Amino acid sequence: MKSSKSLRRIWDEPQLTGKKTVCPGFGRDILSGWEALRGFPGLFKKSSGNWEGLSFFTNNSSTSTQKYVEKLRGMGIDATEDDIATSADVMIDFLKRERRGKTVYLCATKETYTQFEQAGIPLTEQRPDLVVLTFDKELTYHKIERMCTFIRQGAEYLCTHPDENCPTAAGPIPDCGSFAAMIAVSTGGAYPRYVGKPFRETIEMVKHKKGVCEQEIVFVGDRLQTDIAIGANHGVASILVLSGVTTREMEQNGEIHPTWVYEKLSDITPCL
Repeated sequence: MKSSKSLRRIWDEPQLTGKKTVCPGFGRDILSGWEALRGFPGLFKKSSGNWEGLSFFTNNSSTSTQKYVEKLRGMGIDATEDDIATSADVMIDFLKRERRGKTVYLCATKETYTQFEQAGIPLTEQRPDLVVLTFDKELTYHKIERMCTFIRQGAEYLCTHPDENCPTAAGPIPDCGSFAAMIAVSTGGAYPRYVGKPFRETIEMVKHKKGVCEQEIVFVGDRLQTDIAIGANHGVASILVLSGVTTREMEQNGEIHPTWVYEKLSDITPCL
């Protein structure tokens, strides 16, 4: 395992010259495993040198960006909305760029619904062009029935992220992937197009938001299937930290591999 000292040498290598944006995942999050971020406020400061921007990213689309800002500030981290993005932000970016003007039936918490409204997404309860599923912790039977009906009627079906469970301090709880499985059973096999990690739409959103190219981005996180897969699948650099759900053995024996592996986030901060 590399030390923070060797990390500095690695970041001086030619293939990392010009990196500008680091994207730490924190979806597990501020509420549980990423509580360790309290000890590393330096990671959350816009740094001098090569770095021009940070984009802390979570697939969790149940909470608004503003609420994440409030949580981070409560941890002593001076974050702004420009520093944070969720899979809901990716969906909004995708809808504005690729589905401009299309009407949307949105399944979301009140917070996230308001975020889409404020972004100017045309939301409707009647015969939408699109059905958009997010991590709705206020899910009701009526919402499920409406989505299934609209999908059968031909609406395009989108979802923020594929995670089947959301890890919490009390254990995993059903997430978007589980909701989508239920809808698939009812609709005879309809599955959505996803846009959050590990899909390319997330990279596109970071590029647009930060004004960078793919070669200037590095994803950081503890989950192989999302934080690391987005880099491995799309030619973007990634760093796996072993302070979360993934062990060194899991990484070595798996099919998804990061560019680098480090024990904890504090090993990364010296290079900023």
